[in-house]
Amino acid sequence: MIHEYTVDISKFIKSWNAFHLAKELEDDAVFQNFRIDYGALSWANGFDIAPEYIFFIANKLNEKYQTLFKDWGYIK
Repeated sequence: MIHEYTVDISKFIKSWNAFHLAKELEDDAVFQNFRIDYGALSWANGFDIAPEYIFFIANKLNEKYQTLFKDWGYIK
C-alpha cells in the first residue's frame, strides 16, 4: 500500500538556519533543486532530510506510531 502525504518541512529547515547549508535553501532556486537519495530529500550542497523524519512530520499526531517515534527519539 502506498500512502501519499503533504509535509511542511519549512520549520525543520528554519530550525537549522544557523548552519550555512540550511540557510542556502532559503533561495527558491536552490530549494527546488532537490533529489531523492535512498528515500532522503537531498540537495547538492549536502543538506538532507531522512525519510523517517519526513514520516514523523506527516504522522506525529497519529496514535498508531507513538511508540515507534519514542523508539526513534523524536518524542518523549
